[in-house]
Amino acid sequence: MDILSQKVARSFRVRRASIFASDRCSARESLARHSAMYLMHVVFGCSYTDIAERFQRHRTSVLYACRKVEDRRDDQAFDARISRLEQTLRTFRRDG
Repeated sequence: MDILSQKVARSFRVRRASIFASDRCSARESLARHSAMYLMHVVFGCSYTDIAERFQRHRTSVLYACRKVEDRRDDQAFDARISRLEQTLRTFRRDG
């Protein structure tokens, strides 16, 4: 999932390490983490349990993150960002 963390970190302008950090973080870092969890589920088909293990979170935290991202997709700019990330990651998934 290196490509996922790299692309999400770049898109949200956060450090890659902050996406997987276990401590509290800024709102932007939190949104980047939520988006990474969402993309792991949607693009790579990972279960909430698998994502939770990767991010050292509880499964319900992943569910919460995915729902938050879905709710934010009503915002056109945010939806476009997530759509671009999905498309990029699907290309890497297909090629790799």
